[in-house]
Amino acid sequence: MSVVVTETPASKKISRATDGSRTASRSFIVYDDDGDTLTPSDVTTAYGLPFVGQVYPDADGLFASGYNLSLHNDRTNTWVVDWAYDTVQVTDDEENPADTTPLETNTSITVGLTILDIYKSGFTLPSAAADINDPSPNGTNFGDIGGSITDSGYPISFALPTADIKITKSYTGFFNGGGLLSVTGTRNSNGWMGFPAGSLLFTGVGYTSKGGNTYDLTFSISYDAWFHLRQVPDRDVNGKPNYNKTANTMDVFWRQAFKDTSSFTFLPI
Repeated sequence: MSVVVTETPASKKISRATDGSRTASRSFIVYDDDGDTLTPSDVTTAYGLPFVGQVYPDADGLFASGYNLSLHNDRTNTWVVDWAYDTVQVTDDEENPADTTPLETNTSITVGLTILDIYKSGFTLPSAAADINDPSPNGTNFGDIGGSITDSGYPISFALPTADIKITKSYTGFFNGGGLLSVTGTRNSNGWMGFPAGSLLFTGVGYTSKGGNTYDLTFSISYDAWFHLRQVPDRDVNGKPNYNKTANTMDVFWRQAFKDTSSFTFLPI
């Protein structure tokens, strides 16, 4: 017996009600490739189906909450599994929603400086979201950053204002750690808690068990005054900065290592 799980094409749907609540759904067909009859238990435990609490693909903040099982109308020995998604995570017993009311809340912000290399001063920082998210290879989108060469093509140290933000909350119920993998390493697509869009980077979450079904989650966020952009000089065929000694010129471009963004609605505040 070899159970096959196939998601129905175009079955992914996300809905938003007038009150702002979101729901989603996905549909699968499940069958045995030898034509054997599958029991409901065979179907619900088949590898490749979602599990309760799993995050919706490419959409943070929506979690698998339940399913509907039925026989296919046109195919013999084939089951249809319709999964529903909600913004509330469900416990692994699939009966009671997790109590997401925070038991304790602690938020800390540490402001400091990050020392980095710059090749130009008096430069222009991108303001358009497209340029911040992806200045593009070879500077074809935003181009040279402008300003003045700092030291004949050599970098100098610069103190950039940064901040580390940590939000810790206590919860009871089910924790879906894998659901946060898709948003780790993303920047905020919109302004958040007074910080400009694109200036925050979600660096991950820490889990600490407190016994039973109670645990602490610590969300880590990094603020960068340059939207996490860095100066990169144009380089010659040997990989050295392409500095023109006679004209005292050199093209310098912005580079964005964290191009992906998310809404940050997964954060608990």
